[in-house]
Amino acid sequence: MKMRLIVMLVALSFLSGCGSGMCWYQSGKSLEQAVQDCRECHYDANKSVAAVDSAFEAGVKLSSLFRECMKSRGYLKIPQEKLPGNIRTTVIQHDWANSDIVAGN
Repeated sequence: MKMRLIVMLVALSFLSGCGSGMCWYQSGKSLEQAVQDCRECHYDANKSVAAVDSAFEAGVKLSSLFRECMKSRGYLKIPQEKLPGNIRTTVIQHDWANSDIVAGN
């Protein structure tokens, strides 16, 4: 059981792009709205994977559902260095092994 959890967390960190310098951004959105959207998408994705048996499968599905949700709300995942100069960023720590960077004005 512990090994399955470790495998899932490692896979999830690679799938989510942790530490990659990529961030979720939508022109015209405030940082506060981006944070709220990110948290809501992560919450919704977590609810959808609650019944999945395989830890690895749950991690893959969680990452996919989260990305789909953010994209459906109009966000793009772009490198931080491509952000306009007046844009702020913050890290949203979903749990001890999973985080995302969001950006807004």
